[in-house]
Amino acid sequence: MLWSPPPPLEDKDLAALVRAMCDDGRLPVLTDTVSALGGRGGGRRTCEICGEHIGVGMSDVLVALESRLLWLHLMCFQVWARESRDRPA
Repeated sequence: MLWSPPPPLEDKDLAALVRAMCDDGRLPVLTDTVSALGGRGGGRRTCEICGEHIGVGMSDVLVALESRLLWLHLMCFQVWARESRDRPA
């Protein structure tokens, strides 16, 4: 049997995961001062949000925080940005 990756999280599940990660401190609330660089995955990284492999050629985002670098799927980054923007003050 061939191995296949698990199905991606539904958008609502990914949004809930991002909210939980922001609530418990695993992710900061994204601000305009965070540096992010988009590119194409090299196949050697795992997304810091969903925990899934970032495949070769997949759109990814490298985020530079004060204390660490995060590699993310583009979709995971977009959900993080949306959830941060929509978060109550």
